[in-house]
Amino acid sequence: MVYFQDNLWLHVSQVHIFTAIVAMIMTSVAIAGLIYHAVSRSKMYITWDGLTLIILYLGGMYMIYYS
Repeated sequence: MVYFQDNLWLHVSQVHIFTAIVAMIMTSVAIAGLIYHAVSRSKMYITWDGLTLIILYLGGMYMIYYS
């Protein structure tokens, strides 16, 4: 897609920027968790990366819908 009328980045909503940042952070946490768990095994039911992903998701959804 090509957009020639104006600068496209000026029309991006702040909510979309926030959502993209949260998604990038969550992807980074997931990749770090996959790398960490490939080296060491954990006997815990929920690990630090799973808990972090849940907190990031819930926090992101709260910020999006209640702001």
